[in-house]
Amino acid sequence: MEILNPREQASLIWFIAVFGWLIWKAKAWGALMGLFRSFFKPLLLTVVGLMALWVAASAWVLARLGFWDIANLKTTLIWFVAFALGWMFDVKRWEGDPGDMAKAAAREILGVTTVVTFLAETYTFNIWGELILVPMASFIVLMGTFAQGREGHEVVAKFFGALISIIGLSLLAYAVWRLFGDLRGFATPETGREFAVPALLSLLFIPFMYGVGVWNGYGEVSRRLAFPIKDPEVLASVKRRLLLWFGLDVSLMRRWARTLFKVETGTLADVRRAVLVMKSARRRELLKPHVPPEFGWSPYRAAKFLSGQGLKTGTYDPSYGEWSALSQSRLLTKSSLGDGLSYSISGTDEIATQLVLSFYADRLRKDDEETPDASIKALGNASTALLTKVFGTRFAEVSGDLTEGPRRAVLDGVTVQFIEDEGTKLVITHPLHRDPDDVIAEAILSDAGAASTAVPGRSGS
Repeated sequence: MEILNPREQASLIWFIAVFGWLIWKAKAWGALMGLFRSFFKPLLLTVVGLMALWVAASAWVLARLGFWDIANLKTTLIWFVAFALGWMFDVKRWEGDPGDMAKAAAREILGVTTVVTFLAETYTFNIWGELILVPMASFIVLMGTFAQGREGHEVVAKFFGALISIIGLSLLAYAVWRLFGDLRGFATPETGREFAVPALLSLLFIPFMYGVGVWNGYGEVSRRLAFPIKDPEVLASVKRRLLLWFGLDVSLMRRWARTLFKVETGTLADVRRAVLVMKSARRRELLKPHVPPEFGWSPYRAAKFLSGQGLKTGTYDPSYGEWSALSQSRLLTKSSLGDGLSYSISGTDEIATQLVLSFYADRLRKDDEETPDASIKALGNASTALLTKVFGTRFAEVSGDLTEGPRRAVLDGVTVQFIEDEGTKLVITHPLHRDPDDVIAEAILSDAGAASTAVPGRSGS
């Protein structure tokens, strides 16, 4: 069996050539040294060492089961560099929930892409063809990645995306053609192991990925706790209890840590209360209790009122004097500073009592320029969708006053109004809604009253 196939040989040749050119360039040498210094930090080396031990143990297990032998060492090393190290340097994966990361990895490993990639890597061109294909395909992929998501580069991104698809399909067609001409040579135990080893190593690597994700989540939260928790003794006590409070639920822990900036954290009891509040919120999200219309709306259902308009909110969490959830902005133009929509809900811990659809105009648009028809249409569609969710077929009873009359209407005690304030807001307020400032003021007065009664020799009179 050849050590490297022509595609791997071509990739190695081009890597050495590019690396040598970078070393030859004096300005690039400093950057390369900085990259090497970053890689050889103790923490990173520890993770890589543990990763290598895990992979070695996985290969030993597979060998004991008859799925790995020394002939698969090259495949294992290539998998380690391409998959394992590639995962470690993919920062976005580390930022997500470890459970979601593990599920996404499993879907990727068990998907059709694994089979297609194996076929394309098994049947390659000769070395001269690969020396042309490798840099050309790499350039196209890099250009497509660079153009993707950049303003004004949509046509370029589509063009390079189409080229990538054409190259991928061509390589697959070539591999299938070669496969039908070599069925006897392909259907061997060695080929089966070469196909199975990367997939099996990846599946066995998922627990390691999950463990490192949990560890990273705890480290990230521990570093951030010093900002909302000022008392050093309280901070130390909280850090010691994190694992007991949250276990492997990193997503809830991160969510709890974000809310600490908006609640009292002066004592350990305050922080513990915030933990219990977030765990109660998680249980309500799972149960989604019904909320009668006379009290307001279920926050977990209201959060999805405008999901069809691309405006699904985030989690419903405590804020200053209320609970709230906010959607990400939906851009209506190509510019990041252009027209956009956002949606928010607010209320108590169990009931949403105010829904707000916000339209913000292009900040660079001149006063004499009109809002594009597409933006006006998007605002109209979202407004109609929200009113329909709230009032059902009766939304027409308020739409007239909103568009032609005082831009304010009341139906079954629920107030609906358009407010012009640095854009346009459609605000739907339930009669039981309380202003968060009033809630905060009441809490302050209540605490002050409790403190005065606690002083010896004083009464509440």
